[in-house]
Amino acid sequence: MDEMEQDLQRLDLEPVVPATKEAVDAILQADCIVLGPGSFLTSIMPPLLLAELSQAINSNTKAKVVFVENYHQSMARQEE
Repeated sequence: MDEMEQDLQRLDLEPVVPATKEAVDAILQADCIVLGPGSFLTSIMPPLLLAELSQAINSNTKAKVVFVENYHQSMARQEE
């Protein structure tokens, strides 16, 4: 997906599945939420497609949200 020639227009999760209560509770109680490392489209975005997880991240205003970019892809872009 990360090497697609065209820009991604939409990303969906089908069938729609719920997040586990444990995951939602952990996010709501977290001081820091780390997204990554990994491919943005195949590792970072899929969990965020679970509505409960996205809502939990938005609801936890005390937590710092940290995005860790995939190191290999980051270095490859710098070399281009």
